[in-house]
Amino acid sequence: MILDVFRKGLYLVGGTLAVLAAVASIGWLFLAYEGDPGAGGNPAALYAVYFLASAIAVVVHELGHLVACLAVGTEVRAFRLGGKRAAIRFRVRTVEVTLGWPYKGMVEHGGAPSVRRLAVITLAGALADLALAAIVLAGSATLASGQIERPLVIAAALGPGVQGLTALLPGARRPSCA
Repeated sequence: MILDVFRKGLYLVGGTLAVLAAVASIGWLFLAYEGDPGAGGNPAALYAVYFLASAIAVVVHELGHLVACLAVGTEVRAFRLGGKRAAIRFRVRTVEVTLGWPYKGMVEHGGAPSVRRLAVITLAGALADLALAAIVLAGSATLASGQIERPLVIAAALGPGVQGLTALLPGARRPSCA
């Protein structure tokens, strides 16, 4: 009973922190680059890049879970992007693939044979998001770019970075979406 109350409280705190981190990242973009000549002086471009990067991060996150399932030998039942209304549905061998607008996703898999394998599957999504953010930042550092691209690069890295960090919090995602 006490452990159940503690778990629910922990998930509530984690979910709240995840929402606050997402709101803070959008607010930070607004405060840091308001009136900045970056992105052609168009703050809407920053938010467009942020939300596009966040949608790409959902795809990368779920692909991280999928690759981890395949790597540890766990059966994958379904790969879903988007909500219940899907634009495309098809099967790849025994995996049902559902594709829609990637604002959320889920990889359904059979039970992992050990706790370690389940931990690998669970962490793979967040680590994939963080790797994507690092690749965006490292790629932009290697290119000869000026001040104008800097806000867009930060917005592109902030989307997957925040999603990766918040996915590590308890309650940030439903436990059944591992």
